[in-house]
Amino acid sequence: MSSSKSVKFADEVASPKKAWQDALNTSSKALSFLLTTGTLSDITFAVGPEGKQFRVHRLILATRSQVFEELLVSDPRYSSCDDVIAIRDDPVAGFDWLMHHIYCDRRDVDNMEMALQVLALSEKYMVASAYDSSIRFLRTAVKRHNVLALYGHLTATYSDNETLL
Repeated sequence: MSSSKSVKFADEVASPKKAWQDALNTSSKALSFLLTTGTLSDITFAVGPEGKQFRVHRLILATRSQVFEELLVSDPRYSSCDDVIAIRDDPVAGFDWLMHHIYCDRRDVDNMEMALQVLALSEKYMVASAYDSSIRFLRTAVKRHNVLALYGHLTATYSDNETLL
């Protein structure tokens, strides 16, 4: 390659236009950007009865969840699929929290309903760190006035009762 061609190539790479990656100076910011914009996504989930779309990345989900790895990487129905995967029985708010946890290590659970959604989803998708976040909240939030309602929800969610032991 001649020196004039290498200079031209270097000028093209170092163009004055700022790429989106340059503005994201940490991995956390970059992953948050990828989740919120769907940039470079390779799979879409339609979640809840309303089918809210989450444009996500197989690799990122597979690194944090054995269930997502098996579904999105190993299962031939979805491993090369660009279609939308419907997950109608998951609550949108809980799924959104779980995605932010997987991408950005979100840990804050601030209400009982979210804690219960995260608890169920963390077990479904085998995300132990999300399970820990929901349990940590529940340990501080369970009081005399809400223990029976919480117990009712848990026995309905975990009807085999073995999970509760």
